[in-house]
Amino acid sequence: MVEHRVVITGLGVVSPLGCNVDKLFSNLMAGKTNFSKPNNLMREYEGGERLVSYVSEDYIRQCKRYGVFPEYTNVGYTILACKQAIENAGLENKKEMLGNADLHIGTSESYAFDVMNYMKCPDSDVETYLQGNHPAENLSFIASELGLKGEVISFPVACSGGNVAISTCAKKIKYGYKDICIAGGVDHIGENSYSTFHCLGALSRTSCKPFDKDRDGITVGEGAGFLVLESLEHAELRGAKILAEVKGYNISCDAYHLTTPDINGIMASNSISRAMRMADVKPQDISYISPHGTGTFSNDMQEANAIYSVFGSISSTIPVSAIKSMLGHCMGAASAIEAIVAACSIERNRIPETINVSHVDEAFPCGLMVNGYGERVVSVVLSTAFAFGGNISSVVFSKYR
Repeated sequence: MVEHRVVITGLGVVSPLGCNVDKLFSNLMAGKTNFSKPNNLMREYEGGERLVSYVSEDYIRQCKRYGVFPEYTNVGYTILACKQAIENAGLENKKEMLGNADLHIGTSESYAFDVMNYMKCPDSDVETYLQGNHPAENLSFIASELGLKGEVISFPVACSGGNVAISTCAKKIKYGYKDICIAGGVDHIGENSYSTFHCLGALSRTSCKPFDKDRDGITVGEGAGFLVLESLEHAELRGAKILAEVKGYNISCDAYHLTTPDINGIMASNSISRAMRMADVKPQDISYISPHGTGTFSNDMQEANAIYSVFGSISSTIPVSAIKSMLGHCMGAASAIEAIVAACSIERNRIPETINVSHVDEAFPCGLMVNGYGERVVSVVLSTAFAFGGNISSVVFSKYR
């Protein structure tokens, strides 16, 4: 079977630090945040004072520009981010190409959870409620809005959703089943997401501090990120600008626990190794690691152990850029937004630093370089995502050569 190279030609984002790619990346490089107290039903929970990170104020302006009805829902976020990515790829007027494209959406929401939320709000109209909040119930509407007639599906694989969508689309293109796909993830902040993390005792009382010895949990964020992926031949034939390349990927399950990760990081390290093996890169080739980096005790310990298992003695020399420290944990959108930032870093040779870290946890098997790396050539980026249900996904991005 002929294998095709998979390249990235378009990016689109809705995030707490900007609803266009340039603004997001600029704010990350400046170390900015956008945290506030939660609103609506979330305030009723004990711990309702914990900070969250809503999409930035320019969401309305971007919706008007792209002709999207500005609903603060998964559907609204998905359509805007996808339209941006399509325009960024130069495909907005190429109906035939888009008509054949697939769309894969990663998310942490599920139909069952939405029904549970509806039952708590009996005055709501169930059909309107469900259709407004879950992309799986609106796939035909999303496809119609974007002009897509290929395979349009969502993956409820929690916080690994973005990487899973990218991996599944890349596989289709690599083996010749598709020339072009749109992949990414989405999640909005709702009562379900906030209360779930609160009930698990995972919400930070202060701020997200990935890998810090005093870390105490996540801050919940929201948004969407989508990437246009193409075969190299297809991109070259239409004269597309190539932003980066998807070199390797892996999807695994550690089958360990519903919500608690295996802190030994055994399957996490296996996933990283398999993605790097597919990409044909060695540990010393990695320019920086874009980690899951949630700021919880278990997740960060899992990841530190996995990094050390793969990178050994050079673990402390590789930059680790944990942007959840600035965005919050955007759940299903998290790794998709991190993939977009990785592509920007590769194109611009700049890496956002991790903020809020005073002292890297000495309990880790290795030191981690979480800041102080500045501008440098970015050739290869490893992105990891570790989610509830043991869902693990690793992706390797590189400069296009």
